[in-house]
Amino acid sequence: MFTLHEGDCIEILQTIAPESVDMVFADPPFNAGKEYADEFDDKLPLAEYRAWLTKWIEQAERALKQGGTFWLMQDQRHLGYCQMELERLGLEFRNIVSWAYTNPTPASDGFPKTWRPILLFSKGKPNTFDWHADQMGRETLYYNPGRAKTNFPNDLWPDIPKLVGGIFAPPELLRTREGRFAHLAQMPEKLADRAVRIATLPGEIVLDPFMGSGTVGAACKKIGRRYIGIEKSHVYFAMAEKRIKKSALQPSLFTPSNIASTGQERADSAAPVLFQS
Repeated sequence: MFTLHEGDCIEILQTIAPESVDMVFADPPFNAGKEYADEFDDKLPLAEYRAWLTKWIEQAERALKQGGTFWLMQDQRHLGYCQMELERLGLEFRNIVSWAYTNPTPASDGFPKTWRPILLFSKGKPNTFDWHADQMGRETLYYNPGRAKTNFPNDLWPDIPKLVGGIFAPPELLRTREGRFAHLAQMPEKLADRAVRIATLPGEIVLDPFMGSGTVGAACKKIGRRYIGIEKSHVYFAMAEKRIKKSALQPSLFTPSNIASTGQERADSAAPVLFQS
């Protein structure tokens, strides 16, 4: 089951059955003033933005099964608020995963940001948390002699490069004809892949309230997880839908049989022209 919804995430989350998904992976807009497609307002007054955070977090938590995990990527400035909201709803703190990267985000009146936090909570004890399900690109030293050196993940993920454009653009980067990012906040597929592998089993359902360019959906398709994606932007929905369908053509041991789309049918010419190197 792959179900893609085009529309407002809060309205659509309200239609999802209670305790029906095994994992939530949310990468919402950070209210940082980015110029997203379809004139999305990414610079709301702080109180309005946080009220919006509360609404969709409540609905996503309602949809999460007992024992499911809730992954929430957020900018450092809003991290504390999101953590308090998840705790208020009764979810249990597990980790703050630090995705560290070598190309800092520029800053004019503070230190450049070299890491992105991902909150990891669960509804009770996790049903699945297999940190052996993936390996990092570098060894980690432990004080425990029984574990010594290992490539299995801990709460610091420095081995996944941030996506960059230009001559160093990776093949997965979706770009416009002019070579710009087709979506301003594309996340490396490996990041989603690792989280999904660790926290779910094949056939389980991952809920993505902010589908964006379809990164989480593409990762789920390739490793045999079911997926519910929500995207408000007409432009990004078409982009993600095309990417996820294309990912089904890649070899996989687990290939879900269908994609259901609740978005409007449209001609291919209505979607942006995308290039992958």
